[in-house]
Amino acid sequence: MSLVKADNGMSIVGQGIRIILFTLPAIIAAVAAHRWAPNLVSLPLPRSIATALGAALVLAGLVMWATAVCQLLIGFSRGKLVRTGAYGVCRNPIYGSVAFFVLPGLALATGTWVYLLVAAALCLGVVIFIRKEERDLLRVFGEEYRRYMQRVHRIIPFLKPRPIKDLTQATTCFRKANSGRRAAGRLSRQDPIGDIAARSLE
Repeated sequence: MSLVKADNGMSIVGQGIRIILFTLPAIIAAVAAHRWAPNLVSLPLPRSIATALGAALVLAGLVMWATAVCQLLIGFSRGKLVRTGAYGVCRNPIYGSVAFFVLPGLALATGTWVYLLVAAALCLGVVIFIRKEERDLLRVFGEEYRRYMQRVHRIIPFLKPRPIKDLTQATTCFRKANSGRRAAGRLSRQDPIGDIAARSLE
């Protein structure tokens, strides 16, 4: 096992690069609007209260983010599914801490609502790209991860997911992962073309 990739095929980076690239245009636009059009994106709030509340949110988000990174590094190196601490708040606390604490806090502290759009873009990126990572986790951890999905929300901190919906999604993802691997095995035994398809599914 290396620091970046485990023997089971999991990567510590996951879908992070795709999510960051998806969010990057919103970040650039927000910074540009804050820099060159501050009057258009200002929040109509008392600065003293907004700044204090924003600083508290940013601090809480940074603590949650740092905790999640440390837990991920330790859990990944041991090949274990992390379900407590920051990962007991939401299943993707590295993204959740930024989307629901750091960016809203930055918006309040700077009096600039446009950073809330960056938070929305980040959440959308997670919803779009994280399913591949969830399928891999179901493949590796199976029932343990299915129970975790029922207990902890994907990205919204402290929000309990709807059990029936999440259980259905988890079961569907798990079946797709297993059926894909079984189909790949059958194809590889039949013909060379099937073998190519099998490798592409893995």
